[in-house]
This record gives sequence, structure tokens and C-alpha cells, in this order.
Amino acid sequence: MSACEEEYETSVSRTQMKLTFYRRTDTSTVNMGVSDTLNIYALKTDSVLGSAKDSTTSAYSLPLSYTADSTVFILRKGAKNFVSDTLVVKYNAWAHFLSMDQGSVMYYNISNATITHHFINYMNIISKNVREVETENLRLYYVAK
Repeated sequence: MSACEEEYETSVSRTQMKLTFYRRTDTSTVNMGVSDTLNIYALKTDSVLGSAKDSTTSAYSLPLSYTADSTVFILRKGAKNFVSDTLVVKYNAWAHFLSMDQGSVMYYNISNATITHHFINYMNIISKNVREVETENLRLYYVAK
């Protein structure tokens, strides 16, 4: 197996949606993590899918359920006096055959996404296609305080 094949297999095994945070000020919009503790959970699980203790992490790769047509995420900001937003992502999912050696990988097409507005001001769908390539799918904006 060549180095190129190994790299491809690694990327294929992680078909995940990429979520990026942007901070808005009065004068600019900056690709920047939330300036507080942030934990991301999938609804009905207690596993933390993404976590940051400061503003250095601005992008998160999150798994989508391949057995449902939507996944609900809870974004929890703050350690003690926390505030949460709920992100609902609806999509179509299908298995994409790669090869006999590599098998299949799940592909997704986002049909809709909604979020509550407790600390997130608004959201844009940047790319509806969730594939094995690290492409930004959702962009979340919050106001710096």
C-alpha cells in the first residue's frame, strides 16, 4: 500500500460534517473559536463530540447519524453559568461504494439546518455536501462580548 492510499483510507473513514465558528464585532467578522468553554454533544448521548476551553479551536468535525434523517446537537458554552443552543441538521444519507478493498463510506446531503439563538446569532450552510474531504459545511456566527 502506498502512502497516498493510506492517507485516502484515513480520510474516508471519517465522513463528518465540519462546523466553523465566526466571531462578529462592530467592525469585522473573524474565524475564531468561542471565547469560553465549549462542549458539543449529540442529543440522547453523554459523549462530548467537540470540546474547547478557550478560543483557539474554531472548527469541529461532527458525525451525522446514518440510521436517521437528522441529527440534533447541543452546543454548551460556559463552565458554570452555561448557555446552550440546539442545532438540528436534516439530511439525506446514502452509502457510496469506493472499491472492493475500501468498501463503502456514508455520504450526506444537508437539506436543512436550524439553530436556537441563545449565544449563536445566525448560521449559514456553506456546503450541503458532506463527503470525505474536509469541507466547511456550516458556519455559526456569534457576537463578541
